[in-house]
Amino acid sequence: MFGQMMQKADIDRRPKRKNKQQMLKRTDALLKDAQGIARIGFWQLDGDTLELVCSEGMLELFEFEDNGSFDRYRYADRVHPDDRPLLDSAFRTAIKAASRLDVQHRVIRRDGSIRHFRVMGRVDRHDEGHWRIVGTTQDVTEMVCQEIALRESERRLTATIEASPLPLVLNDQQGRVIYLNAAFCRAFGYQLSEIPTFDHWWPLAHPDPDCRLRIQDEWRSRLIEATASGTAFRPMEISIRAKDGSYRTVVATATPVEPTTDGLLLVALYDITDRKRLEEQLLHHGRYLQSVIDASPTALAMFDADRRLIGVNQRFYEIHQIGREDEFTPGKDKFDDLARYLHARGDFPKHSVEAFVTLCIEHINRRQHLRFERKTFQNRVMEFECIPLEAGGTLISCMDITDRARKLDDAQIAALHDPLTLLPNRRALESRYDGMMTDQPARSTLAALLLIDLDRFKAINDKFGHIYGDLLLIEVADRLRACVGNTKLVFRLGGDEFIVLISGSTTDNADAREAAERIANDICASLSRPYRLQPAAEEGTEYEECTYECSASVGGWVLPPTTVSLTIAIKKADEALYRAKSLGRNAILIH
Repeated sequence: MFGQMMQKADIDRRPKRKNKQQMLKRTDALLKDAQGIARIGFWQLDGDTLELVCSEGMLELFEFEDNGSFDRYRYADRVHPDDRPLLDSAFRTAIKAASRLDVQHRVIRRDGSIRHFRVMGRVDRHDEGHWRIVGTTQDVTEMVCQEIALRESERRLTATIEASPLPLVLNDQQGRVIYLNAAFCRAFGYQLSEIPTFDHWWPLAHPDPDCRLRIQDEWRSRLIEATASGTAFRPMEISIRAKDGSYRTVVATATPVEPTTDGLLLVALYDITDRKRLEEQLLHHGRYLQSVIDASPTALAMFDADRRLIGVNQRFYEIHQIGREDEFTPGKDKFDDLARYLHARGDFPKHSVEAFVTLCIEHINRRQHLRFERKTFQNRVMEFECIPLEAGGTLISCMDITDRARKLDDAQIAALHDPLTLLPNRRALESRYDGMMTDQPARSTLAALLLIDLDRFKAINDKFGHIYGDLLLIEVADRLRACVGNTKLVFRLGGDEFIVLISGSTTDNADAREAAERIANDICASLSRPYRLQPAAEEGTEYEECTYECSASVGGWVLPPTTVSLTIAIKKADEALYRAKSLGRNAILIH
């Protein structure tokens, strides 16, 4: 009975054993697949026999076919020569201390390539002193290469940060300072040991409590704003006290290194101290220059290369009588606007507005020094000067030269006119005569020159005095002007001698002589009328009115069609006058 029961139980267990065996086979297959994927091999080293037993994964790692061809000597042969002492030392230490084994070494494959293996194991000791090591070997080449690449990347990053000319600070959200680069230490003099946290940094960088609190609040506000909006940190300009007591002006920016609430921040400090100093100097020089420009008696307006207004002084508005409501805006208004404004007032009436603006722009574009004079709508004379600037712009200066122009006109009039009679003098005669000689259309007809001399002029000076003689000369000049037309010019040659220059109107000599005689007769008739002379009273002296009769003699010469000098023409007329005088007073003779 018992035998039958045992036989029956054995029959019942057979399927279960079969299932377990199949499960073990599947587990073994999965384990082998896992070893292949993870590139892991298992091994066991017996301390008594030093026999090395390896799994198939181990054989694949070392490129051996079976355990019979692989032992600890062949294992050692495949280890890189430089790593063998390290591996031997690790095994000895683990066996002696019965500790865990963990070591990395390199292996040289058959094709000469090098792989990195990590060996891990456990040492089992028995009471009799026997030991055994059970362990794993994993191919960690990819991981080692990644670690090497990561270290190289970190090294390069660190070198780049250290070489950066910008002061850089690495800190976390708790305010701990993690890193300072060399540029920061050079710029501000602090080391990491002196400012391990921002709490240490704030009092050193900003000794003034009020200033420190304001900067801290603004810094935190901008950090919160950038974090909440996901935008970049708005750069912040601050002044920092260095360790040596000097102050540096910087623009600070903060960039998250890790996108987490407690991640790292890289703070960059752009030192703008020198730039700010230059800006202040430029601002100071600008104010100084503007004060000089404003104090200048010359009206000045400056334009850039694009003809935009840079600046204009107050004298410019005063000299052009431009009110505040019409003042121009630097940076906005252009030279074209100024030119149109002046033209609209009538300052440049000879040109259309477009022609005037185009003309001015052409001069500016040529970058030539230009000076010209114009009369304004108020009949003031202005001198404009366009001066090209090295930077590409133009400086326009303007001066009111009305008084100078008037004095110059007066000087020119005085140089060319007789101060008593206000008739043109000999210098004016020479200029007019030369122009007549060179004017070919005028030379196509015959002209004439009349020389007039007063009869008995000396007698009035001797009888009544020179004051009456001067009045007589003035009256004679007025009568001569009335006698001749626009084509005849009257000149005072000197003393009581006058010249009338008659432009040509005919090509026939007889006709020219007849026309000259007709004018001479009119002159003699006019000058022969009595003169009523009454000098003005002066310094309590009263002058009596007197009536004086004075005739005149005329000598003339019809100019030939060829060019002759004024000296010869006057000489010929003087000869005719001399003969007329010899015939008696109030005589006329034309050659």
